[in-house]
Amino acid sequence: MTGYLNGEQFGQASGIHLLYNHSDDVAFGARNEEAVLADFIASGTFSPDFWATGDLMAYDGWLDEAALYNKVLSAERIKAHFEAGNTEVAFTPGNGGDAGQVNSIVIADGNVVIEFEGILKSSPTVTGPFAPVAGAVSPYSVAPDQSAQFYLAE
Repeated sequence: MTGYLNGEQFGQASGIHLLYNHSDDVAFGARNEEAVLADFIASGTFSPDFWATGDLMAYDGWLDEAALYNKVLSAERIKAHFEAGNTEVAFTPGNGGDAGQVNSIVIADGNVVIEFEGILKSSPTVTGPFAPVAGAVSPYSVAPDQSAQFYLAE
């Protein structure tokens, strides 16, 4: 097993047991109480006290932009994934139609703030359909609590 940080290898360990395909929960970072871990199964210690320990095998730190893959990636592919996520894409306000446009999108106080002209519309998919956002006035502030949400102004 090989670890990478910011696209660069930082460590490697051999002797890792097989990671079997299963439908149970996955533990990544702090352990989900219901996740069954390979070393727990291998040790055979199915003690009730084991499950009662809330902080057992917890990672005490931050994970940002972490990824798990179900296949081996080359070092070049891992570096490319890091670089792709590290690339800034400049926002260029543009006229999305005759009546409206998005002027800016920023993060402020943990919310996404959209300044726009016209009627703000949103959709959970990039292809729509887009519906008017009820009560939206510019600047519109929304918590980033959805897996994906797309906006346009008309």
